Amino acid sequence: MADTNKITDKAAALAGQAAAAAGPLAARAKELAGQAAQAAGPITEQARVRAAQGVDVVAGSLDKALRGKYSQQIHSAATKVEGVLDSKSKPPKSDV
Repeated sequence: MADTNKITDKAAALAGQAAAAAGPLAARAKELAGQAAQAAGPITEQARVRAAQGVDVVAGSLDKALRGKYSQQIHSAATKVEGVLDSKSKPPKSDV
């Protein structure tokens, strides 16, 4: 039974050391995550704009290929897709 207490005490001591060592690393990881989120913001916005432009191009091409027969449906669908793209564009929040 004495060996079990020794092992438990040793494990507790090692866990404490590990927790103390992890503290600064966790803070640094949080800081880097905030920087990454800030850097991703403009890239995400650029991708959203390009995707919306792509939707416009595809809608125009489909409308032309189908000679306007389904023009209203195509443009309705394109508007819905662009609405989804706009609703997803939120600036990243930073906790740093």
